[in-house]
Amino acid sequence: AVMVFLYARRHFHNRIPLLHSAGELTAAHPTRRWDLPPADSAALWVLAFLLYNPCGVFLYANYTESLFVLLLAAFLYAVQGRHWVTAALVAAVASACRSQGVLFGPILAVTYLLRSDMRNAVLKVAVATGLGVLSEIGLLAYMGYLQKTFHDPLAFVHAQVYWNVGINPTTVLYAMNPANAMSHFLQYLFYASPRDLPRLWEAFCLLWPPIVLLVLGGRFLSFELEMAGWLMWGLPYVSNALAGSPPGSSQWMSMGRFMAVLLPAQIILGAVFVRFRWAGIPLLATAAAAFGVFCYKFGLGEWIG
Repeated sequence: AVMVFLYARRHFHNRIPLLHSAGELTAAHPTRRWDLPPADSAALWVLAFLLYNPCGVFLYANYTESLFVLLLAAFLYAVQGRHWVTAALVAAVASACRSQGVLFGPILAVTYLLRSDMRNAVLKVAVATGLGVLSEIGLLAYMGYLQKTFHDPLAFVHAQVYWNVGINPTTVLYAMNPANAMSHFLQYLFYASPRDLPRLWEAFCLLWPPIVLLVLGGRFLSFELEMAGWLMWGLPYVSNALAGSPPGSSQWMSMGRFMAVLLPAQIILGAVFVRFRWAGIPLLATAAAAFGVFCYKFGLGEWIG
């Protein structure tokens, strides 16, 4: 939580002109003694939506989401400060924590190519490549463990066949059709009986992240953060491709868990609600209520996601 707050605070300090101008802030919200600076207020909104969003239950359970959020925030904090080697080392740990961690390497390499001050193009590409490779050391070490123990370095990929998930031509083509995601959401919204709130939220998580990122990402997110947002949503979307078990059941697998680490969307919410305070409280209360319901169901042993 502290790492997320520090990163969000630095992010908003660097982009405060896009948050709102000083004149707009004064006109909309007269300064009071207890008012925080806009960047601090936005960072607190980010933290609130991180801890009490419906998927936040996975941050408190025996899963890797909380560790991954720490690594994601630390990685972005290092990239923002141009501490390239530190970012690569954090990414290496993240690649051993969750499969999504392998995405940190490409994000770091592309960001380095765009923002590094190095003028030598050949050396710049070489350094970016080296940073990308260093970022994947955690995954490579895990693959070495799998080879030694199970004689299959890609066992974590091959095991997905037993859940009917994974990236292959069939799942990619299925995922590329947005009608499948929409029909999945409508099924749980109108036809499921009894009402299954966790499944409904999982289905909704297929739809809202790309809309939020497309509409507001360019305004409120840095380049590397917007890349992270699309990849954090896109990888589980394609790898699961709405294909549960048995095939064609259109049952999402663990989308709720993946949405627990979608920090870029929470950054956007923080930026929006520091400007529109009247809308932030009702949405946060609704999210926290869903979080409470999901925690209760999780405590009863129900499958949440």
